[in-house]
Amino acid sequence: DVLPTIKDRCKNLTFYMQDYTHDELMLIFKRKFASKKLKISEDLIEKCIPRCRCSIREVEAIVIGLLTETLYIGTNTVTDEILEAYFKERGVDEMGLEAQDIEVLRVLASDPTGTMSADTLASKLGIDVKVLLSEYEPYLLKIDFISVVNRGRYITDKGRAHLKKIDGSGDNGNTENTSNDNVNGEISDYERFKRSIKKD
Repeated sequence: DVLPTIKDRCKNLTFYMQDYTHDELMLIFKRKFASKKLKISEDLIEKCIPRCRCSIREVEAIVIGLLTETLYIGTNTVTDEILEAYFKERGVDEMGLEAQDIEVLRVLASDPTGTMSADTLASKLGIDVKVLLSEYEPYLLKIDFISVVNRGRYITDKGRAHLKKIDGSGDNGNTENTSNDNVNGEISDYERFKRSIKKD
């Protein structure tokens, strides 16, 4: 445990941690797979990168999960079929979103006012507001699927486009344009994510 005196001195400090870049995550995945003696192509690692949500803990979980899958089949090579079956079983889409993340988008998309407070959103989701703010909102903000303003949070055009790809519920009939996103359909969510974390 941290000494009380140190905790007291640091209580008003805010620490900002930089996300891993695309190239760093590629290298980390390569090393993790190599340490488990798993063979996997760079193209398939590319599919893993957004699904790890820039979290080393999640990188570890993905590598261990795929190791388990390959051992069960009796191979040391991760194929596209194995990879997609693994993420489908976990309920993780191409952007790393799970069921609760998608439900956040659905609730925001269905709100006629365009924005929603954290307390109201958490209540509609049936979760504690601290869980919403610590586990779900940060990543959705990071990939620009939601945005937070003084009035509350709202789903962005990118979030609506992704939701439409999932179940067609991204358009709730609310014609108010609450964001300045320009979605032209030519760039996938995954490509946007890759560009956002790639080194200049």
